[in-house]
Amino acid sequence: MSDNPVHTVPERGRWLNEVAARQVGGLYETREEAVAAGRAEAAARHVEHHIHDEHGLVARTESYSATVVSRAW
Repeated sequence: MSDNPVHTVPERGRWLNEVAARQVGGLYETREEAVAAGRAEAAARHVEHHIHDEHGLVARTESYSATVVSRAW
């Protein structure tokens, strides 16, 4: 699995999710549906989720990076 982030982007009146410029999952009628699917994909991959607006610009970024906690006892 890569460290490439998930991008939720508009595509000809619909929405989709991409990783490394390749579509993951299906096409969605609404941004909200695509964001929910993108969020799940990013969480499963432990990567950032870049949510774009209707113009294609990044509107929000969420991080789902796995955090490794090291403790010395």
